[in-house]
Amino acid sequence: MVPPRLKERPPLLLPPDALPIDGTVQVLLLVEVTEAGRVGKISVSRSSGVKVLDDAARENVARWQFEPAWQPQGKKPVRVMTAVWIRYAREGS
Repeated sequence: MVPPRLKERPPLLLPPDALPIDGTVQVLLLVEVTEAGRVGKISVSRSSGVKVLDDAARENVARWQFEPAWQPQGKKPVRVMTAVWIRYAREGS
C-alpha cells in the first residue's frame, strides 16, 4: 500500500488560553484519512497532559488535506489510519 501524503496543512492555531507553553509539548493523534483524502475520525493516542492543547491539535488536524493512500493492485484509493505528531513549542525552545 502507498501511504497517504500530506497535501495541505494550514498553520497551527493555538488557543490564547494555552499560553504560555513551558518548553515543548507533543500530542500523538491517530487520524483516519478517507478515500478522498479528507480527515475522518481523530483520536488522541498520547496526550500532552493539557486538554486544551489536545483539543487544539484535533481541531487543527481536522482542517488538513491528504493525498489518499492507494492500493497498488487496481490503483484504488483506500481509507487508512495514520499517526500524526503535533509539537507545540515556545519560540526559542
